[in-house]
Amino acid sequence: MKNFKRRLLQLTFGAFSGIGIGFLTALTFSTVFKAANFLPSAPQFVSHFATHLQAIWASTFIWATIGSYSLVRR
Repeated sequence: MKNFKRRLLQLTFGAFSGIGIGFLTALTFSTVFKAANFLPSAPQFVSHFATHLQAIWASTFIWATIGSYSLVRR
């Protein structure tokens, strides 16, 4: 049970870390390239979604997954 709680904490911390790093990276690139709107990922990725909000949610899920995986695999 102790190991399970530790892994769950790692997953949660990793997910939020991944979201934070991904968001700050996307915000930095959107600012540097003077985008009119916030771009969560490359325009080619965003074009696969019906709305901009759906693209942001998909990016958030990807960032959380990457962050979780990076901490749990240790």
